[in-house]
Amino acid sequence: MSANDDTNGKKPEGEAKELTIGKAKKNTVVVEGKKEAALKPKRKITIGWVLGMLILILIAISFVLAPAIQAFVGKSTSDGIVFGKYGKQEIKYAYGNYFYDQVQNYADQYKSSGMDQTQALYQIWKSAYDSTVIFTAINELATKAGIIAADEVVNRAIINSGAYNKDGKFDVATYQNASAETKASVEKSIRRSLPYQIVVDDVGTVLSSSAEAEYIATMASKGRTFRYLAVDQNQYPNELASQYALQNKQLFYTMDLSIISVETAEQAKNLYESITSGQTTFEEAAVANSLDSYAAAEGKVGQLYYYGILSNFKNAEEALALLSAKEGDVLGPFEANGSFSLYKINSAAVESDYASDSTLASVKAYLAVNDSA
Repeated sequence: MSANDDTNGKKPEGEAKELTIGKAKKNTVVVEGKKEAALKPKRKITIGWVLGMLILILIAISFVLAPAIQAFVGKSTSDGIVFGKYGKQEIKYAYGNYFYDQVQNYADQYKSSGMDQTQALYQIWKSAYDSTVIFTAINELATKAGIIAADEVVNRAIINSGAYNKDGKFDVATYQNASAETKASVEKSIRRSLPYQIVVDDVGTVLSSSAEAEYIATMASKGRTFRYLAVDQNQYPNELASQYALQNKQLFYTMDLSIISVETAEQAKNLYESITSGQTTFEEAAVANSLDSYAAAEGKVGQLYYYGILSNFKNAEEALALLSAKEGDVLGPFEANGSFSLYKINSAAVESDYASDSTLASVKAYLAVNDSA
């Protein structure tokens, strides 16, 4: 169960709400019994599959060997690995260069992604390579345009970068206390990225030519207007809504409920026995054990339509027990989606007044979601 409970059934004032209980503490799902192993078809090995695996293995080897080469040979003598070229410039992976930094950045992003390791490794190197190609291409434009990272501009960019901020502002003491290595790393990164950033900013903010402005204006010179009629659920005739409710009475029975949601069937069973034997009350058990957001209210959910309860049952047929229960009955455990629930009937189920405005509004809301045709 999650703590974000979305309720659409019926409140005491007549507003519809539905009971959707989710775990608030843990996401593990306890499944009793043994799991059956599904037989998987044997994968057919093709030439394409073999080539793909070879490529991934080579990438993996490069990922492991590149740092190893630097460790044994040294940073200054390690030439790096060339992945390709943009024009005459090599797209090279070497210690401390842009490609290297991009690999580290993407590796951090994919670290907790939960993706298959082989696929994640491919994505890290592919993304880093693509970023480096774009960076190389834009820097080539910057070089042709004569854009350089002047010292004054670099210093201003370092101040504005936030690397030495304190309370949202550049702090001189923070800068002075930073290590020489940190200062050099920040300056190198900014000096390297400034020409690239200037080109990107210019491309994004350059003024449009008069011909382009005229072209855009011409595009907007001829327009279309539309007239349409919006028909929402409230436009559905009351007579038809009432007729639907009479044909599906069970869905619109109302009852007042309290709930306890726990992680395992064993926990739910123990709580049920403790409550029914008088060792504790339902309300005390809800406050002490329930994982959903109703725990703070002693498990009280309030008045609901029967259809608003069904989504909280893994087996919807088990919810029928609530319709025949008497006031004060405690029912369960029932398996929900990832948890187990106990219910207390605060007031027994009763048939709705199908002529009342609140009931008809709830019927129309139900139709809009579940039977829009």
